[in-house]
Amino acid sequence: MLLGHFHPLVIHLPIGLLIGVAWLEVIRPRARGDARGAHGALLQLAAAGALAAVATGWRLGLEDGRTGDTFRCHRALGFATLALTVLTWIAHKQSRGATHAGWLGAYRWLLAVSLACMGYGAHLGGTLTHGPGYLAEALGWAKQSSPRNLQAPKAAVLPDAPTEPSTYAAAVAPILAARCASCHGEKRQKGDLALHSMEALIAGGESGPVIVPSDAKASALIGRMRLALDDDDHMPPKDKPQPTEQEIELLERWIQAGAPFTGQVSGIEPLPLPKESSPDPVGAATTEKQGPSAELLARLARDLVHAQAPADEPGAWWLDFSAVAASATDRELGAWLDSMRAFVVEVNLSRSQAGPLALEACRQAPLLLRLDLRAAPSAVPHLALLAGHPALEELNLARTGAGDAALVLLLSLPRLERAILWEAGLTKEGLEQLRAERPELTIVTGDEAPAAALESEGEIALSGDAPVLSAGAAQRSDLSPINKLCPVSGQPIDARYVIVSEGRAIGFCCEKCPASYWADPAAYADKLP
Repeated sequence: MLLGHFHPLVIHLPIGLLIGVAWLEVIRPRARGDARGAHGALLQLAAAGALAAVATGWRLGLEDGRTGDTFRCHRALGFATLALTVLTWIAHKQSRGATHAGWLGAYRWLLAVSLACMGYGAHLGGTLTHGPGYLAEALGWAKQSSPRNLQAPKAAVLPDAPTEPSTYAAAVAPILAARCASCHGEKRQKGDLALHSMEALIAGGESGPVIVPSDAKASALIGRMRLALDDDDHMPPKDKPQPTEQEIELLERWIQAGAPFTGQVSGIEPLPLPKESSPDPVGAATTEKQGPSAELLARLARDLVHAQAPADEPGAWWLDFSAVAASATDRELGAWLDSMRAFVVEVNLSRSQAGPLALEACRQAPLLLRLDLRAAPSAVPHLALLAGHPALEELNLARTGAGDAALVLLLSLPRLERAILWEAGLTKEGLEQLRAERPELTIVTGDEAPAAALESEGEIALSGDAPVLSAGAAQRSDLSPINKLCPVSGQPIDARYVIVSEGRAIGFCCEKCPASYWADPAAYADKLP
């Protein structure tokens, strides 16, 4: 099983060697002596590297259960590159001893074909790893129809008026994402079957359609789930999180109703998915228990992105972009988020230029529980990218002006518990609709009556270090903070979060920053007056 994991390492050896031989051919007329003397050794090594790449790639494909036209073409091009490299080496060897130019011409022709075959095979390998369109996006060539295009499709853009999400989007898609997408998603399709989109679900896999509208019993999707757990054909595999009886029954009712992808199906309500069933996005690192590497954390710190692992949530990470919110582009935010998407549970994008790339990275973060888009209106046109996120529990849309169009997103999030919507532009009618359809949802609009104080603190001694003070204590004139900007985040301080350190009152922007300060006060000494 270990053999296949060496494929990404050895694949670059024949690529570099073939390119090197081609470059030597280009400079040979200007080189001193016969520059082709080393070509044979390089081609021999390239052939050996190609053999290792094919062997490890074959094993990796078996381990991952890879199928599909892209994978098969990539595999065929790998074998073709191996054969062409060997033939190129033979032609080069013959050309050095032949008296006619035939072998030399054959050698050069075979070298060119080997490079072309290898190049396209490498492109398909990148497509398997990063998804279709990854190269076109980097070059700015991505079209609207590209599956990897991160712009929200026109059909998914939030409408101007409140519209109820379809039963498929609100109730069916989250189950398929949680239970099936790790093997049948955008980048990995065992048995040529993908279940991450309406089009893929309709298309079925190599064994044919998986749903038969109006006939749940004849639908392979249900049949596989209903098989005994130890049956080889049971899906999901027994070592994967299994759908509950309620989830299977919901899928059955939806199929029996005709499997509609638009509109509502009476009697079907979204189910709360258990926390442990949050899907592992296809292609995401499976090292979330190990956490991000030291190199990645160092790069984030160098880029002024605050990454922190709360002590009460081991393995979970919080990302705060406050320090770069005004200057970072959507592409930069998306890149940072994508590098941490397997680990983050909380993301602060407030006052940032977050757009489709940043929101797409958030959509692919399987553990994301809390997302702050406060005062980030550039994210509003792309909120549809977050629709149906199976884990999101808290969403802050304050001061975005999203309007009633945000109802579509809010109603599509199956586990949403808290929505912060002050100055979000929702109408009274829109809020009433949201409260009626999601009575369990805590909605913060800013017009709630202040809660009565349950108790008050006594006098707080000013000698020595003290913990974070309450809002009431922080208003005392003798505890006026010495700073105006938070030493941790660089944001304006909030009078509710003040500590006393070495006889000085120090203010912070939120309840989390004091913990960072106490961990290493000396690190922030130069950021205080």
